[in-house]
Amino acid sequence: VDKNIYAQGPSEISKIVAQPIRPVCEDLNAPSNLARKRINGHEYIDLGLPSKLKWATCDIGAPTPGESGNYYMWGDLSAKGEYDYEHNPPYDKSIRNISGNPDFDPATNEWGATWRTPTKEEFEELIRCCVWESKMYGYKITGPNGNYIQLGLYDSLHDRYWTATHRGQYGEAYCLYYESGWHTIPAELGIKSVRSDNKYRIRPVSD
Repeated sequence: VDKNIYAQGPSEISKIVAQPIRPVCEDLNAPSNLARKRINGHEYIDLGLPSKLKWATCDIGAPTPGESGNYYMWGDLSAKGEYDYEHNPPYDKSIRNISGNPDFDPATNEWGATWRTPTKEEFEELIRCCVWESKMYGYKITGPNGNYIQLGLYDSLHDRYWTATHRGQYGEAYCLYYESGWHTIPAELGIKSVRSDNKYRIRPVSD
């Protein structure tokens, strides 16, 4: 039976119907027998999604799937330094989507075309069409064809990834939010809007 998963942000609530979340204990760095391919030297997995989107196996800046990547503010190419409020897109309401824009998308800027940051809708597809299995250190996300990717858990019991989608309101963008199930603790999974100057990781995709 599907679960109704809620993620509450400061500005809105996003309700997403997801597949069951089943607690398991598995090493994120365990070898996989999946046939992996590369674009510009970076591995991806075809999950068999309706969009045919390819998901990277690692975050930007992470050498393996089980390691944490770099943290970025939304629309900022640098994982270091201070946020440039004057020249970055969160304060320009006309820029609603930075996906594939090398001036604002770290995935495209660092990994090259055709890599980009996933949109809000593409993360919603990942939630809706895949089985999310809670692990000790994150999630195993299995697509319709049986292939899977992994998202780690590095910020206490919850974590977030940026989408490329701006909320259209001053200084806010959407992120993927999830909380570890840890067997008996209820897990949260969904999309929420947050301040653009928060620092989160990015998991690139390619068409």
